[in-house]
Amino acid sequence: LMNADGSQQTRLTNDPNTKGEPSWSPDGRYIAFTYNNFDNYNWDVYSVKVKTHQMARLTDDQEADTTPSWSPDSAFIYFMSERDRGRSLYRMKLDGTQETRVIWPWIESMAAITWSPDKLHFAQAWSPNDKRQSIYIFNSDGTQYSEITDGTYLDEDSSPNWSTDGQFIAFSSNVDGNDEIYVVKHDGTGLVRLTNNDA
Repeated sequence: LMNADGSQQTRLTNDPNTKGEPSWSPDGRYIAFTYNNFDNYNWDVYSVKVKTHQMARLTDDQEADTTPSWSPDSAFIYFMSERDRGRSLYRMKLDGTQETRVIWPWIESMAAITWSPDKLHFAQAWSPNDKRQSIYIFNSDGTQYSEITDGTYLDEDSSPNWSTDGQFIAFSSNVDGNDEIYVVKHDGTGLVRLTNNDA
């Protein structure tokens, strides 16, 4: 942990194993992260309490659990898991209990969910039932969803991000063979391509 200018660096964890993907809880009390102890070369989700530096293991599965992301009220941690014969989105309480599968099957790997400004919905790239990967908007608990990009862009859409007013979602699509940036209204209308380059 350090100030924005790099000063006052404080070490929060102290062991030789690999850690990554740190994610602040909105209330500022915890940082969730992924951890690999090299016993089985597998990743799990851990947390560390910022004030006390107390570290806790939250998942314990034979398959990789990665990319922790907090709910806006800090009550749940969402994470990607490779259990269930493919990548799924799970959520759990901040103590690791009440693990619940939210989205299955096959969601975009290594991409945290992105919350709407009103905190009532989140966006995620998903490819259900062998469809092309598209952008979907879900209720906060994952119970209901709507498809925002319907696969007519010919290939995979990924990395959604809400505008600050909640009206638009920016995302990446490789419709022309390489990733470009697009923006679309939250109801799926008004698609605009923002970049056009062969890189």
